[in-house]
Amino acid sequence: GFIGVGQGGSGLVTLNNAGWTLSERLSIGLSEPGEVEGSFNILGVGTLLLNDGAIEVPLFSGDHGANVAGSGQILVTASSECACNLDPFLTEEDSDPSTKQTSGLPGGTLTFDGDWTFPQATIAIDAASATESDMIVVSGNADITGATIRLNFTDGYLPKTGETIPFIMAGGTLTIDENTTLEYTGAAEGFMFTVAEE
Repeated sequence: GFIGVGQGGSGLVTLNNAGWTLSERLSIGLSEPGEVEGSFNILGVGTLLLNDGAIEVPLFSGDHGANVAGSGQILVTASSECACNLDPFLTEEDSDPSTKQTSGLPGGTLTFDGDWTFPQATIAIDAASATESDMIVVSGNADITGATIRLNFTDGYLPKTGETIPFIMAGGTLTIDENTTLEYTGAAEGFMFTVAEE
């Protein structure tokens, strides 16, 4: 099946405290339908919104029109790729789950099981303190080469010299290189920070 209608289409799948198991791959944000029979594709601009939801799928791929947001888990059996917008967040307690919420409270976690590559992905991280920030967790290897990391400092918070804000954790190897772009909002122009592996 398909969600969206090819190029220029849009689709939304929301999992609220629910699980979803697919026997074939899940592709989000594609401009062309998948060629694998039985594949489930979100074409065009596609959004997978997790509110304590989990999805289990053999293979996952996300293109530049893909959005993965909220807090939840994606379990895969094969190495997967997501060149998409990643936006972990906690949903507001009083939010209506039937609406398409595109932002929320800092402290959300998106968990990716297995080995993942995030080429040219945009990773949006909100930080309200050094201990209250969004997080990407990958159980295997994680490659964010060429990704854009967008830090948004909220509630008047600015990190002090030497303070660390963890935003991505990998159970295996974490790959970052000079092609990883760093951006920020919520701080004055000229604010300096670095991304380092620990």
